[in-house]
Amino acid sequence: SGALGVLLSLMAISLIWRKQLSPNLATYRVGVTVTACQGALQSALAGFSCQVHLFHYDQYIIVMYGPVVWTSEIVSDVLLFFFVMAAFGIWELIPASCILQYLALSKSVIDRTRIVICESTAKIAIVFDLPFFTAFHASPECRELLTATVVEVHELTENDTVRVYGGTLFAQFEEDRSVLLLAGVGVFPTYIVGYFTFFFTARKSHRTLRAFGVKLSARTIGLQRKFFTMIVLQKNKTAFLQAFLPLAVLSVPLGFFEVAIITGIAMDLKTLALSFSLWLVPIVQ
Repeated sequence: SGALGVLLSLMAISLIWRKQLSPNLATYRVGVTVTACQGALQSALAGFSCQVHLFHYDQYIIVMYGPVVWTSEIVSDVLLFFFVMAAFGIWELIPASCILQYLALSKSVIDRTRIVICESTAKIAIVFDLPFFTAFHASPECRELLTATVVEVHELTENDTVRVYGGTLFAQFEEDRSVLLLAGVGVFPTYIVGYFTFFFTARKSHRTLRAFGVKLSARTIGLQRKFFTMIVLQKNKTAFLQAFLPLAVLSVPLGFFEVAIITGIAMDLKTLALSFSLWLVPIVQ
């Protein structure tokens, strides 16, 4: 499935660059390319490691199964770094894509400088969160504690081999970092900015499309403008779901994380729903 995901992502990139598009739709090409690259990264990582999550009271655990468990530990360390970076990218890529789509509606021609500036918003967010991409690389003492929980909940035997990473709500060992700090400083600021940008640009796009009028939007042949007309101007339930469902799916992983932090309950195997939703992200994007 990982190889298939990489193949489909590369096919999307190839098709969008081979097709002749009007100048104002260059932003659509850039947005698709960036999200497809992230999808290819997530799929490639999944091909080497089946990563599942486990929230057990104040423990937030990432369990790796698959080929990666037979490699050196530094390999799984690197894979986890990119896994976390890709997870943060779910909401960190939103501002750039939304702004680019709005510019495609409001500007007849968009120069490369504006495209670079828009995409730099994602780079700024990634740099801001970079220190937190290793937050789950716990100390040996902490990982021993987390491994005991995984063995109990996943009912592992001596023949089962896994790699365990994670952290606790409040750091219990000197070398570890608090998951609460990760959530409060690393996740929520960029998450709020991402979805504020989504709703703000959606409102601006709605106003722009209304200013065009029905007659003009009907004559528009650009794929992106038709897409916005479908999801913003129509009022039926199908159109609403087409607009809202991707946003809902992308919000599920962080929603589980928030619930676990606030309630402090042992979600145990129910946490697998978070893992499944993360696997859907490349498709939805």
